[in-house]
Amino acid sequence: YYLGDGTDDKKNILFKVYGNQTFSNIFNSSFNYPITLAIDSNNDAWVWPWFSSYPVYPNNTPIKINSNNNYCDISVGYNNAILKSTDHKSWAWGNNYYGQLGDNSVISRCTPVAVHGNHTFCKIYNHSRLCLAIDNNNKAWGWGFNYNSQLGVGNQNLYSTPVAIHGNICFNEIYFTAYNDINNLSYFIIENLLILGLDVNGQLWSWGDYNEWYQGYNSSSTPKKLFENKLFQEIHPYITTSYEDGLFFAKDFDGNMWSWGNNTYGNLGDNTTTSRSTPVRVCGNHTFNHIYKSNSIYGVDNHKKLWKWGGSPYN
Repeated sequence: YYLGDGTDDKKNILFKVYGNQTFSNIFNSSFNYPITLAIDSNNDAWVWPWFSSYPVYPNNTPIKINSNNNYCDISVGYNNAILKSTDHKSWAWGNNYYGQLGDNSVISRCTPVAVHGNHTFCKIYNHSRLCLAIDNNNKAWGWGFNYNSQLGVGNQNLYSTPVAIHGNICFNEIYFTAYNDINNLSYFIIENLLILGLDVNGQLWSWGDYNEWYQGYNSSSTPKKLFENKLFQEIHPYITTSYEDGLFFAKDFDGNMWSWGNNTYGNLGDNTTTSRSTPVRVCGNHTFNHIYKSNSIYGVDNHKKLWKWGGSPYN
């Protein structure tokens, strides 16, 4: 029932999702969890195969979400979702044990409720138990789980409404990283969650709990600058597993790729196996447009050529 074609059968060929909807956007959970949401050409939202806080259990066809809002974007968590409507408001439904829906309660919802406050969020980052967001003034906000200062507000209190992240920092992008139990790949250990933020000038900031899995970090309850002499246009953090520490790639404004973190298997691409707490240049004069991590590191350059380096115990 994960595929939305009206059956419970596995498929190894392309097929049509059930119904006559014309979907303009499809959204999947960033967790290993079988949830798909979609927005159709009428700005209605749909969900399949199931959502434990939605009043329909496994369903093998898309279900229209009960709402009169016109949606344009969705951020899907493990068991909740944050939706943006065309009038710039934010809505949420699903599990709410830590106030992660932002509606000034800890009551789970089976239909969308408004996120508290008159915020206009341009970007929303949903990590299931907590949410971070950037508004139209590039100000960052957070709500939900905060036991190890993941909200960056200077304390460890839970918040069920959006609260401003500490400091007058104008963020362009926010990134989640977390320790991932290799014996349970669907479970991201949110207590050990590192947050990275890239401001509008390219300065990298970090906050949250770093623990022993990250090279060169110390826990911080508010954003702190990293690598002040380096400015980046984008960051590629990779969720860590029990056999390796944090691994990070960053592209500077000249198109050069830099890396830092655990390098036991040569994943930093600097012609060594020395782990680094500060960025080192990836070898070669490559301009990578995309970086991917599997059992090795793969990079696609600006000529669409694929490069590979590094490895893991499973290579």
